[in-house]
Amino acid sequence: MKAGISTACFVGSSETEKALLEIAGLGAACTEVSLGTFYEYRPEFAKKYATNAGGAEVCSVRVSPFNFEPQLFSPSRRIRGDGFYWLEQVMRSAGFFGCKNYVLNGYVLNNGKCKVKDTAAYMREISGFCARYGVQLCLKNNKDAIFESPSDFCEIIKLCPGLSGVLDLREAERSGYVADEYLAHMAGAIVQVNVSCADVDEKILKSFIRKLKSLNFDGNVVIAGAAASSDLKMSFERLKEIIL
Repeated sequence: MKAGISTACFVGSSETEKALLEIAGLGAACTEVSLGTFYEYRPEFAKKYATNAGGAEVCSVRVSPFNFEPQLFSPSRRIRGDGFYWLEQVMRSAGFFGCKNYVLNGYVLNNGKCKVKDTAAYMREISGFCARYGVQLCLKNNKDAIFESPSDFCEIIKLCPGLSGVLDLREAERSGYVADEYLAHMAGAIVQVNVSCADVDEKILKSFIRKLKSLNFDGNVVIAGAAASSDLKMSFERLKEIIL
């Protein structure tokens, strides 16, 4: 199990390339690269700044939730084609970062949550596309998205075998569930757990990490919420102590 930091922690204070340098300076074993703009999705960006991560492994890449991902679920082949154009750019970028996991947010623009069965074919198409680049598709839980309730993951993985999951503790709380409920449905499929600085300060995280260890979880625990530099440094040191 490794402790890491997402570049998303620096939104509003540092651009992605600078955030990578700051994360490397904090001694993180791994990092999630949260690409925020179409400019950053292009592989030229990753090629230029991948070395900024230093010795930190880029464990995952994700993008802004609504820039192109919802297009991947459109019934229109033309619209879906636009989405896959940008997904290809991100897949090529993942190669430069040496990253093997793509975190899908799972929002669908349909004026309401889409049923799992209605997205299954799209999920398989996205997963297969990522696999061609040697990248694993990982679905993150998000409120009002495809994967909101704990049981959603079981339904999805039945229809899209081989899918991995990212468990975000803040999003779980926003959705009205406790993390243990997600563990019951995601055990064996989780590659990353996202926490915030507030999570690290709570005693409950210790208990949760023990449960992860009992399930032989060997993935990454990543601080992924926006934070002040001083809070982030303190929380990261605390997180490293907890997962030892």
